[in-house]
Amino acid sequence: MIKVLTLAAAALMATQASAVTKIVSLGAIVVPPTQTSSIGITFAANGMNSGLYEFTVSQPKTAGVSSFTNSAVGGTGSFEFSSIGLYSGLGTGGTLLKTGMIVPRAGGTTQAYLGDYTFTAGNSYTIAYSGTVEGKPASVGSSITFALAAVPEPASWALMVAGFGLVGFAARRRTTTVTA
Repeated sequence: MIKVLTLAAAALMATQASAVTKIVSLGAIVVPPTQTSSIGITFAANGMNSGLYEFTVSQPKTAGVSSFTNSAVGGTGSFEFSSIGLYSGLGTGGTLLKTGMIVPRAGGTTQAYLGDYTFTAGNSYTIAYSGTVEGKPASVGSSITFALAAVPEPASWALMVAGFGLVGFAARRRTTTVTA
């Protein structure tokens, strides 16, 4: 029984020692024009691994959308996502602003989507993901696109207000007949 516990403790320490966190600094994000960052991180250790993408937004009303795909390096390894999130500040010590979703892919692997988010100018953010590497090495390719958030044109606002006015006018003009 003691041998089993000793082996289990040794295996647990070995998996904890192999966990790796890789940090990639994207620097200052300046839009327009639309900026797309395509980045890959290769993990050489089996077990739990994490990737952090840190950046600062310099323009007001900057929106971002991202997707992360795992792929084998040399056809040997796979990265199975377990979580993805957007944090305020650099690192994962800040507030969790948004949690992404993990989607199964053909072949039994997973893909992670963070979706879109509108950032505040002058603030720093971190996109963090984690997952398990099996059959090392494995890599995660990511595509992060930053653009200015869409703001309706004045003509669109005028058309919308006119539509609300017509609906209100039609509702007010409607007469109801009371029957006794």
